[in-house]
Amino acid sequence: MFDFDLEAKLYVFFADLLIAEEKKYSACECERSIVYIFHDYNEFKFYFIQNGVFHCDEEINNCILRQTKKGSIIASKKYCDDVIKRFRILNNLEIDRTINNRFDSALVRGL
Repeated sequence: MFDFDLEAKLYVFFADLLIAEEKKYSACECERSIVYIFHDYNEFKFYFIQNGVFHCDEEINNCILRQTKKGSIIASKKYCDDVIKRFRILNNLEIDRTINNRFDSALVRGL
């Protein structure tokens, strides 16, 4: 874990937030006061890519509570986990629809 810049430390302190020890997705609910701190936007974006979220830039950006002048990003763990969970659910639904459409077309053709 890197040493956070002063602005990030002050924001976390005055907003009475808790920093998550590990940047790891969990499906269970957590408190809104738990945050991730990323070194820069690339690290923030990479966290979502690691968890399978590729095309939701607008939703991902809504997770950001604050971006410091030095580029550090403070993001809500709860909102980050919710975006990942929603993306996974939508992705599974799209896969299921594709499989069902292929199955239905095979039935119509009599295969």
